[in-house]
Amino acid sequence: MGNHCPSITPVSIEFYGGTNQALNSSSYGQSTVPNAVICGRDCHADPNCKSFSYHRCSRVCELHRGTRRDTNLVETTGSVYFDSRQDTPNLSVEYLDDRYCSCKELLKAGYNTSGVYTIYPAAYSGDGLRVHCDMDTAGGGWVTIQRRQDGSVNFFRNWTEYRAGFGNLTGEFWLGNAALQGLTTFGGPWVIRFDFEDWYGNTAWAEYSGFQLLGGAYTLSYDVYNKNSTAGNSLWQIENRPFQTEDNHNSFFDVPSVCQGGWWYDFIPCGKVNLNGVYYSKNDQSFDSTDAIK
Repeated sequence: MGNHCPSITPVSIEFYGGTNQALNSSSYGQSTVPNAVICGRDCHADPNCKSFSYHRCSRVCELHRGTRRDTNLVETTGSVYFDSRQDTPNLSVEYLDDRYCSCKELLKAGYNTSGVYTIYPAAYSGDGLRVHCDMDTAGGGWVTIQRRQDGSVNFFRNWTEYRAGFGNLTGEFWLGNAALQGLTTFGGPWVIRFDFEDWYGNTAWAEYSGFQLLGGAYTLSYDVYNKNSTAGNSLWQIENRPFQTEDNHNSFFDVPSVCQGGWWYDFIPCGKVNLNGVYYSKNDQSFDSTDAIK
């Protein structure tokens, strides 16, 4: 007398996708996954899932209990909607211009020259966001958020200016705290990298993964310091600190005015790093080692 295992018939569902479309209805499940294939796998494994939308820039996967009607699909750049109806691809929306979510996507598409580009991250799907892309450093694909190279731009600015950004993307600039927050809210985890060079051409760098700006105070947050960095860990002292300017600070005394910049200052005046502080030239012998120098 033997034991017999019941046979299991595999169930297969074929999904059809409409590009630059998303279902305009509430989803019962959301997760962050690396690509649409994983999103489809999750939908296939859930008997309640009848369709799904995947948003490339934010990497958000939405599972739906129902499928589309002709009126509840919305045109959404960078998204794709899948269900089992064979006519769904006919609803795809094609764009004449290429819209990329990040500098990394531009690099993968063959844009390997550093310069100013327009990207379309999740928070800027309309007109996009003008950024400088560094396609040379550490494999390329970096959004440059700050550059100081000759002292031509004053970085002792107020809260509104730091929020909006200032300077010129082809020269010295600060991208802006609002843009930084919009970028790091979706599509992560993000890595922030600091590159330094002294007057004699010596260089150093530091990287931190899981970088974000949180809340209305643009609080600095990160997960892990890259121990291979050559510049040392200077952010541990200001982790979870709010951004401060001379007209918006929470210190016992006006640290931003003392340090002549806007930054995530600690209570110790200028702390271990003050990259938006006074820019000194080689011949100026009165600089503080934490200030911005070249």
